Amino acid sequence: MNPNKSGKDRFIPSHTVDPANPIDPETGEALTVSYQTMSKSKYNGVAPQEVISKYGTDTARMFILFKAPPDKDLEWDEADVEGQFRFLNRVWRLVMEHKETIKDEGDSSTPTKAEKTLRYAINYAVKEITEDLEGDYQFNTAVSELMKLSNALADAECKTSTVYAEGIEALLKLLAPFAPHIAEELWHELGHSDSIHHQAWLTYDPAALVVDEISLVIQIMGKTRGTIQVPAQADAAMLEQLARESEIAQRYIADKSVKKVIVVPGKLVNFVVAQ
Repeated sequence: MNPNKSGKDRFIPSHTVDPANPIDPETGEALTVSYQTMSKSKYNGVAPQEVISKYGTDTARMFILFKAPPDKDLEWDEADVEGQFRFLNRVWRLVMEHKETIKDEGDSSTPTKAEKTLRYAINYAVKEITEDLEGDYQFNTAVSELMKLSNALADAECKTSTVYAEGIEALLKLLAPFAPHIAEELWHELGHSDSIHHQAWLTYDPAALVVDEISLVIQIMGKTRGTIQVPAQADAAMLEQLARESEIAQRYIADKSVKKVIVVPGKLVNFVVAQ
């Protein structure tokens, strides 16, 4: 960067300057190095083709959609580009590992706890991503939901069940608008002959979003000490009782006097003890 005759900063393309000895290639004057918001006039833009050549078109799309909502400025961050590249690679591995898994249809009328948990994650992702696409076009939060679903699939303890197979296909269908090329290729890897982009959009099952249990946070004097699983429909009195009887609470309040109990149904129980 070098001031011009008007006193304003004049920007010079970085590729024409030696970083070890930054001088103006035209005048030989010393240059000042500064870091500015990406702009074409400042010669500090990133050519899309460079990103596409290194990471692929889908990664470039995912980064742009994830980095900022449509109405906000996008700040370039190479680390975030690489993060999206790693995410798409995780999706690839999930699908390819699923191909090698022996599938057992089992008895769908009596789903296991693991299947219920995964089914919840699938339907929640469908609900949230659909709302993001149909509402204010919050693509960044939609991509976040895709990541959560991929994590749920990676952590699932029912990888041989039909629920898991449904989850893999749901992930690809939800991914298709954001990363169309990899979604299409993986769709065919699963044995489909038609295009993923010809599939109907998913709808969620409200019944699958009704959970039997929730995680209840146990706090002592406002500080979180752990969580326990409790019935989702438990009232305040039941939550307090379950919290008092938990190993977590007993560890901290067994020999103390409880002055007050704050219960936030569905979220936490906080014990205020005498000091």
